[in-house]
Amino acid sequence: MTDAVKMQNALLKSEHYLKEIIENAPEPIVSFDENFNIKTFSNEALKVLKIEPDKITKITDIVNDSTFYDKLVTDKFVDNMDLTIDSYENKSLQVKTSVSKIEKESGYEYIAIFKDVTKIRQLEVKLIQSEKLSALGLLAGGVAHEINNPLVGILNFAQLLSKRFESGTYEKKLIDTITEAGEQTKEIVQNLLIFARQKSEQKDYFDINDSAEFALKILGSRIKYKNITAVNKINSSMRVFGNKGKIHQVFLNLLVNSIDAVDTGGYIEISSEEDEKGGFIKIYDNGKGISSKVMAKIFDPFFTTKKVGQGTGLGLFLSQAILHEHGWEFELDSVENKYTSVKIYPGIDYAN
Repeated sequence: MTDAVKMQNALLKSEHYLKEIIENAPEPIVSFDENFNIKTFSNEALKVLKIEPDKITKITDIVNDSTFYDKLVTDKFVDNMDLTIDSYENKSLQVKTSVSKIEKESGYEYIAIFKDVTKIRQLEVKLIQSEKLSALGLLAGGVAHEINNPLVGILNFAQLLSKRFESGTYEKKLIDTITEAGEQTKEIVQNLLIFARQKSEQKDYFDINDSAEFALKILGSRIKYKNITAVNKINSSMRVFGNKGKIHQVFLNLLVNSIDAVDTGGYIEISSEEDEKGGFIKIYDNGKGISSKVMAKIFDPFFTTKKVGQGTGLGLFLSQAILHEHGWEFELDSVENKYTSVKIYPGIDYAN
């Protein structure tokens, strides 16, 4: 009996020791039987995989991948398999999983080690986007050269035509609009180059209404085509400090999004208002709005919900970057299928 008790104590001590090793392992470890019932898990598994022992009793509660279970049946060892783990916090983890199959008298048991690679995947995505932006900078140089050449011809001929008509005539106004649009387009291309190369540029005081009016003129044909009611209610005495060309670009980007969002006969309003944070510009549309799922990615570069060829996914990304560069605050509010509202807080200077 003494020897039996000693053996039993040694066995219990060994099991306790092995249990402590698993529980305190630096990686998430989960063991489960052939019916996928979880038997043991490490403290790291509780923390990283968000396992709640009272709620999660099977490995199938957190891993929903048929390929994973097919491999468990056919393979003795699963090595560094990419999986997505669902947690009780409605979040997903990207993991690499290695599993050992152990044959016992009662059946098979499995020991799985999970390695969280979510941050690594996020860094990989950021690196890819950084490389895309670098390629965009190189592309912008060639595009700027190709655009500037015909623009020079357009501007020169527009100036020659302008001299043939008297000031105030309808034809004169049309030609002046062409000239202004050409100059601003040239400036926008240069601004894209400056942004890609991270160079500073001249800033000055100007009337924010100029940016709104310019964008409405450039996009006038698209607004008319969709029979959109576009209203400008900006206070004409609102002056801001910044780079006029870049702010023009922001208004163009935001208005393009609004035009694409609203149905035929929709409504867009640009207004100047004030709240406890100060004066701001608001661009509102009664379009399809933005879902909560899309909202989480809306400012990512190259992310777009538009069809191929209709959007680059850079509009909001560049607009936010330009406003942050100016030190201006930017707020976006939207309800799906109802509206989208963008607020810009530029530190407005009211002219006397």
